[in-house]
Amino acid sequence: MTPTLVWNPEATHQIRQSHGAVYLPNRSVRRECVDVLTPTHLPSDRSLRPEAVNLFTQAPLPSDRSLRPETGSSPTQSSPSAARSLPHDGLSSPETGAPLAPSSGPTLLLLGPVQLHGAQGQPPNRATSACLEYLAWLLGHPGASARAMTRDLVVADSTRRGNLCRLRSWLGRTDEGELYLPEAYGGRLQLHPAVGSDWRYFRWLTARGLAVTPTEDLITALRLVRGEPLTDQRLGGQSWPWADAWRVVMCDAIRQVGATVAERALTAGHLDQARWAVNQALSAVGHDETLLRLRLETEQRSGHTSEVDRLIARLHRLTIEIGADLQPRTLDLLREIAHRRLRGTPWLCRVSEVTS
Repeated sequence: MTPTLVWNPEATHQIRQSHGAVYLPNRSVRRECVDVLTPTHLPSDRSLRPEAVNLFTQAPLPSDRSLRPETGSSPTQSSPSAARSLPHDGLSSPETGAPLAPSSGPTLLLLGPVQLHGAQGQPPNRATSACLEYLAWLLGHPGASARAMTRDLVVADSTRRGNLCRLRSWLGRTDEGELYLPEAYGGRLQLHPAVGSDWRYFRWLTARGLAVTPTEDLITALRLVRGEPLTDQRLGGQSWPWADAWRVVMCDAIRQVGATVAERALTAGHLDQARWAVNQALSAVGHDETLLRLRLETEQRSGHTSEVDRLIARLHRLTIEIGADLQPRTLDLLREIAHRRLRGTPWLCRVSEVTS
């Protein structure tokens, strides 16, 4: 079955850290830490196929694109702690729920080492890392108060004002002369609508649901991934504490997209594409059993015996690290590999196609 992003209100598992990456034992995270990707309808003219991340356009989205939870209240409505745990998804207006198209202005790259592309001003001489963090926070908390920003980032108010001034100069102005980071005279911090992120584009590409999204769009989304999300190389590759829940959602979405592309590629016999999709996802999430199983099947079908042995050892180490048994599908694959090696049978079909 093709994996999809769904709500699971009963999920209460632990999130483990492994080699600096988040490992999710299953496909669900706590309800207050995710927002559902509901099947929706996008325009048939999917012209957003940028060769580079900074080629976002203001392509309109239909008015019926709802990205709200199917049932219950949203995380921002449930409790103050839930609202602080996960930033806004950036796809719809927090006030009206109206859909927002991918950005055409400065774009913050979050799906890997954090970078800013398309800024009209010069980078500040100091506090560059803080400016990137402030911009990420603003993208995740549109219309928030200065007090909330000071609280979440754990900075003095004078430091916040100084760094916001640097960020405002760095972002610059639109062609019409509007600031990308307007002055917060009304007490609320709100970026210009043209400012966006690669995460927003990733979500836009996959918003219909993985089961119905064309493989081409999923591949485009995976191409946006450059490594572990929300890492700041100036801080030794560490992520920001306030963004931990956001990062979990990003990693889980990347993992599911990578697994979906790999499954489809294996079904079609496109082994190179399957290998690429798994590697892209693993670069973001680290060790993940589903992805490793798909990679193992890919290498087995390719006849790469040494790589198969390496992946089997990696799966064994993973079970020790997480303290859990392997999934039934992984065990079935390992048994099939052992069986074929004993018989000297070439790998001619997928495990799921083998009949007893």
